[in-house]
Amino acid sequence: VRYGGILALGCHGAATQTRTLPDLVTEVTIIDANGNLNTFSEAKDPKEFAAATVNLGLLGIIYTYTIRIEPMFNLLMIDRFPPLSDYFSTPEEGGPKLKAMVLGNDSTEIFYWPFNSAGFEATNDHIWVKQWRRTSDPVCKSAEYGESRKQTQVYKSLLSAQLFDFMAANPAIAPYMNWVIFVVKSRNDADEVMEVPDAIHYQAGIDNMPCVNLEMAFKVNEDFSNVVVAWNYVIGQMRFVKSSTMLMSNAYDPDPDAIYCTVEILSANNTPGFKEFSGKMAKFWMDNFQA
Repeated sequence: VRYGGILALGCHGAATQTRTLPDLVTEVTIIDANGNLNTFSEAKDPKEFAAATVNLGLLGIIYTYTIRIEPMFNLLMIDRFPPLSDYFSTPEEGGPKLKAMVLGNDSTEIFYWPFNSAGFEATNDHIWVKQWRRTSDPVCKSAEYGESRKQTQVYKSLLSAQLFDFMAANPAIAPYMNWVIFVVKSRNDADEVMEVPDAIHYQAGIDNMPCVNLEMAFKVNEDFSNVVVAWNYVIGQMRFVKSSTMLMSNAYDPDPDAIYCTVEILSANNTPGFKEFSGKMAKFWMDNFQA
C-alpha cells in the first residue's frame, strides 16, 4: 500500500468528522504521455485539481502529492458487540439509532459475520461496532505492548488465511467456523486510547489474508433509513464517510456535509459463486440507492 495508489483511487477510510483521504491533498503533479510535468493546485485551479487528484491512473504517471497534515492526536477506540436487531430491525427504528451513533463519533465501522449465534438464526446474531472519538486522554498501553500485539495479529492472520482457504473448499463447515470465530472475537467489550495511526490501522497482517471484495457507496438520507434497507439486503461490512470534492471519488458530492455509506462484502479467495452473488448485490444498490 502506497500513498500514490490510495489517493489516486479515492480511498476513503471511515471518518465523518473529516473528509476522504484525497481531500487532504493540496497539489498533485502528473507526467503525461508527452513527458510533460503538469501541476494541479487546489488553490490555483480547483476544478482541474478535483479531476486530477482522483484520476485512477488515467492521466499519466503521478509524480508527487502534497498533503495537508495536522499534529498527532489520540483516539478512543471503542469495541462493542450488540445484537444485530439493535440497529437493523426496521428502517424506522434502526435509522435514527444509526444516525445518533455515527454523528456522535469521529469514525464508525460495523462488521458482521453470518451464523454467529447458536442455532444459526439471523434474528439472534450480533454485530461488531467499532467507534473512534478524539480524546485528550493519554495512550493506554506501552509501545512494547503495541508491537507485541501486532506480531500476534500477524501470526493469527497467517493461520486465518489457511482456515479461510479450507472453508472456501468446504463450505458446509462455514457456519460452524463463523460461529467459533465470532465467539472468540466478541468475548469482551473494549475501550482503548491509541495514537491515531495505531487506532486506524488496528489490525496488522491483513495482507496475509487475500480475499475477494465488492464495495458500493451511496448517499445517506436524512434519517439513515436507507442504510438499514441496504444493509439488510445483504449484511457485510459498513463504513460511514463524509463526501468528497474529487470528481471520480465514489463519495463525490457538491454538498460538503453529505455523509455516504460504503458497504463492503468480503469473502475468502476462490469462494464459489462470489462473482454472480456480488453482481446481484451491486445491481440492487445501484438501482435503489444510485450507488
